[in-house]
Amino acid sequence: MAALNACYPSSARISSVSLKSKVLQTPCFIFPTSKGTIPHLTPDNINDNELPVVYFGLEDSLDLLEKSPIFTAEGEIDKWVAGTSSQSILVAPRRSTPLPSVSAGSHHIQILTSSGLKKLTNEVYVKAIIKLRPEIAIPLNDNPSNAPGVKRKPKMTEKSITWTDELLSGLQNNQLTEKVKVFFPVPNVEAPYLDPLIERFRENDYKQHISGLACYGNLHSIPSELSVYPKIFLRPLLTPLAILQSIHQGADIVMADLVNQASDSGIAFTFAFPPPVEDLQNIKLELAWDMWNSIFAADLSPLQPGCSCNTCQSYSRAYIHHLLQTRELVGWIMIQQHNIHVFHNFFSGIRDSIKAGNFLHDTEIFKKIYSSNFPRATGLGPRKRGYQMDLTDVQPVENKPNWVQLKPETNNTEFSHTTQKKEKVQEFQESELPERDTTVGNFADTYAAISDDQSGSELEENLFAELDDIDDSTYRESRMQSLKEEFQRVSTAKEKGHMQYLTVENEREVMDITTSSKRVVIHFFHPDFRRCKIMDAHLEKISKSHWETKFVRIEAANAPFLALKLGLKVLPVILCYVDAKLVSKLTGFTDLGNNDDFDTPVLEFWLLKWAAIEKLKENNSLGKKSIMGFKDTKNESEDSDFE
Repeated sequence: MAALNACYPSSARISSVSLKSKVLQTPCFIFPTSKGTIPHLTPDNINDNELPVVYFGLEDSLDLLEKSPIFTAEGEIDKWVAGTSSQSILVAPRRSTPLPSVSAGSHHIQILTSSGLKKLTNEVYVKAIIKLRPEIAIPLNDNPSNAPGVKRKPKMTEKSITWTDELLSGLQNNQLTEKVKVFFPVPNVEAPYLDPLIERFRENDYKQHISGLACYGNLHSIPSELSVYPKIFLRPLLTPLAILQSIHQGADIVMADLVNQASDSGIAFTFAFPPPVEDLQNIKLELAWDMWNSIFAADLSPLQPGCSCNTCQSYSRAYIHHLLQTRELVGWIMIQQHNIHVFHNFFSGIRDSIKAGNFLHDTEIFKKIYSSNFPRATGLGPRKRGYQMDLTDVQPVENKPNWVQLKPETNNTEFSHTTQKKEKVQEFQESELPERDTTVGNFADTYAAISDDQSGSELEENLFAELDDIDDSTYRESRMQSLKEEFQRVSTAKEKGHMQYLTVENEREVMDITTSSKRVVIHFFHPDFRRCKIMDAHLEKISKSHWETKFVRIEAANAPFLALKLGLKVLPVILCYVDAKLVSKLTGFTDLGNNDDFDTPVLEFWLLKWAAIEKLKENNSLGKKSIMGFKDTKNESEDSDFE
């Protein structure tokens, strides 16, 4: 049995497992294979320091049971795994993420091979372990896919004990107890059903020959008397946080299924433990990048800055994105190498954190600053792994046919962009949206028009001078006070970057702007896209009139985190923030008539609809001529701001 070096208030701990060829420092992970291969990697590009132990599910190679080549050919398990000579191999009856099995008997379980469902007896399984001689073996066990019934639960424990006893007996008879470390398969049942197991572990042969526990169920159900044994947690863990939580609950070794799943989808890891920072003011870091995303098409930075893997040291995001787009298998190889390196460092950081007594604190920080899930995959893997048989009743078909049923074309109703554009403008002019109640009309328009040619004091004097022509002293004083207040608001806004169309260079500036200004409109653009330039012209015009909103633009390539977080795939994109909350997103010209010659009021109406800007209102209730040159009468309707 492995000795424990230290324990902490959390059940996370540092321990070790002594194998024939090495000593495993835990917490660590075991890497699953597919038919004995590490997906995307060949033995010559495997770093065995990062993959010390791999998992081999025997059902991958038992198509003919005892007549299978794995029995008839010479050689131990290393002849059936495409790894390195120094890697340790764990053999278990089923794959790390097995497909559902139908039933199990008192002497067998069902396995799913490439030639169909087979009954694997413990006699055959023990023969396989004796012949293959892996460094770690998990005995045959009954762990159904669905929740077992009350009658089955005690039988599951009894089978695990019986089948483990038979395996230990076979190893002893062949003098293999020192070479093959046996991890007892703890069934997925509640603690009371494990009482017979506690009694069995009190006997000397188990104390001498059982090296640990292989846990298929809840770690909390493991009896405290058995907690000293190293535990391999065999349930799939699909996020880093799930791994941290399982280690907190007492897992010493976990499966690395999420690495293969991420690499298959073109997802490159970017997380680290302990986390690089402790607080990002409610901004979440991504756990990974989807390298299919077009935002990486011209990104020459490495997958993860500071990463020492061969992929990051030699190649850029743009190149890997290109390889995926062209379906070049080297792209998946590079991502797999990178992800394994990040995962290896992740566990090194976990061990260091436990040693320092900071594991719980670091886990809370990790949960706080990282997204809870990986980004949704937008591309397919190089292939879908499956089994050469009809599994329609067991598992839905994953490889869809490339051909489709052709249908006769139908004539679409002719669509007039010009008509839609006019309707949009009319809708804007006739809208009853809330208005910005000011007493000086379109002050911002006038300010923007002449402030570039006059100083602030000159502008103020000229505007106030227009009030001298007003005879009503009470009204004049009221107007002057309103004008001063409005002038001050607009001046302050311009000092803060309003009334101009700003270009920002990095994501941090964008985040700061969205949290410091009440209303913000952000344009994600590409410098070579014609439609982005069209959008720039309209936004620059609108920004001059609406001092209450800050208008900024950022090149999408300079904001990979935001582009990925917000799912930006088509440019231009407009984001509207009000009180630091995203209220709307405009992709392309879809809501603007979907043509390039739309008028500025169409875009302005869309911004008004989401309260990203305020509608200007002229207030000339006394019928006086305003300083802007407008005149209002009782019989005239209110002028449109955009005539």
